[in-house]
Amino acid sequence: MSLVYRLIGAVVALALMPWLLLHPKLRGRFMERLGFFGGRLARVRGGVWFHAASAGDVRALLPLALRFSAACDGRVVVATQTTSGFAMA
Repeated sequence: MSLVYRLIGAVVALALMPWLLLHPKLRGRFMERLGFFGGRLARVRGGVWFHAASAGDVRALLPLALRFSAACDGRVVVATQTTSGFAMA
């Protein structure tokens, strides 16, 4: 049964790919959303990586990220999904 769910997930992901690449709020920085920055896979060692989908999530995440930043010597990465969330982060 697990194989069936994986196959369905792969088909759905492929079907949604054009939407993810062309949607105005999601356009651009596609590789960054997959974790690649400057052609390299991003790694956070000794820190914390947060994901915020939109600007509202970034706003809600800010107090938590600031606390982790103080505890992890500033090694905090915030990934976003939308361009408005990216601008706010």
